[in-house]
Amino acid sequence: MTEDDFWICIAYVDKQALGAEDTQSAKEPLVNYLAQFDVTEVESFSEHLANALYELDTLAHAEEAGESDTDDSFLYARCYVVGMGRAHYQRVLASPCKMPKDLSWFEDLLYAASDAWSRLSGRDKSDWNYATQKSYETGSNRYAWGSKPFRIALIRFETTTELTKEMQTVERKENVRLSLNQTNVATAFASQLRALEFETPSYEEIFLRLTPLANHGEIRYLEESERDDKVVGFEAGLKPQKYSRMDGHERFVFFIDLLSDSLKWLADRDGLDRAKIEQVQASLLATGKQN
Repeated sequence: MTEDDFWICIAYVDKQALGAEDTQSAKEPLVNYLAQFDVTEVESFSEHLANALYELDTLAHAEEAGESDTDDSFLYARCYVVGMGRAHYQRVLASPCKMPKDLSWFEDLLYAASDAWSRLSGRDKSDWNYATQKSYETGSNRYAWGSKPFRIALIRFETTTELTKEMQTVERKENVRLSLNQTNVATAFASQLRALEFETPSYEEIFLRLTPLANHGEIRYLEESERDDKVVGFEAGLKPQKYSRMDGHERFVFFIDLLSDSLKWLADRDGLDRAKIEQVQASLLATGKQN
């Protein structure tokens, strides 16, 4: 689904019902239209919606939203702006003073995708668990709220108990030592990112938790650490049997690629400079070839 397609979907919102604060009725034509697509398109709709709400998530817009004195009320006010259509949205995005000053909310817009998915799948909408790359929650757009960007201070690997056990089994069976000490690689990656002034809106520290997943090298985003909101993690799959057959250089490349893939995921989600990540990746791989 393209951005144009997304706004065509939004055009199905019943504006008259929305103006009368009948948000359930306002949403229904949109849900009916979305339910004609496949699940992938419904997920794409969710991505576009999250992005539109994210762009409106600024301090300037919050200050102009008269009745939006809580995080949730500001979110619902942003939903109303999106629900009013592309032209209205673009005017408000360009001029925060045009944010609604009264109780103009459209919380139901957040559930249009799950309702459509429920009709497509035959499952309860509470089972919808799709997570968008950008968060639409109030305050997620930290640059726009004036938060100072962070530099990556530390990148590290964590080894799970499950992986350690499987690695030990492989070591005994194949009589090979499986080194997982990639501290130097992670440190070099973080150091070069800082040298390139790579900035993030949220995170100072990144960790990759290594698990014995079936798909070698698969990356899965984890929630931000509960102990520190400046830390973000990824789960990275590693197959001990395959790892045991790799030579030193192949292992080096494997870990560089894991780091690069996770950072690129953050870059794509948060609008960061992907080129700097690719520059560090290329630099470290070139160094590895020389060694």
